[in-house]
Amino acid sequence: MATKQVSGMIVAGAAIAVILANMEASDRAPAPARPGPDCAALSTDDIRAFFQHTPCRTLHRTAHTTTLDNGAVVAVSVIRVGFPTEQQAAAFQALHRIHGNGDIEPAALPTHPGLRYTALNYGSTRTGTTVTFAETEAISGTVDAPTLDAIAERAARR
Repeated sequence: MATKQVSGMIVAGAAIAVILANMEASDRAPAPARPGPDCAALSTDDIRAFFQHTPCRTLHRTAHTTTLDNGAVVAVSVIRVGFPTEQQAAAFQALHRIHGNGDIEPAALPTHPGLRYTALNYGSTRTGTTVTFAETEAISGTVDAPTLDAIAERAARR
């Protein structure tokens, strides 16, 4: 079976081309920017505490689904957080990358109310003062962890 390396991970077969094509077709425009106080209000645990001392400047949350070539459906949450300084953005990204430190509530998927993201399938990037992270979860069908990670990493770079 052919494989492809995506962000340091090996993803099986030709499925990666279909996954990436479906992601592009499924992309949605981000929600309007929200004022900083929403960052803390929409966060939990250590992430909320961080925002209480370091308010964010902008917050964009999106969620969509993508269907893979095997028929599996994957939920994709993308969150972009803007900060006044690059140092604050770097500190936030470092904290957020630690599993179990809390999270920002993802945008709801109307077709899948109550969906919970585990943060086990995660991708993150930082450009200047903006941190973008994505999480994915399989909603139906069979999807392996490397594929879910590849989708999350790709979504975080968009």
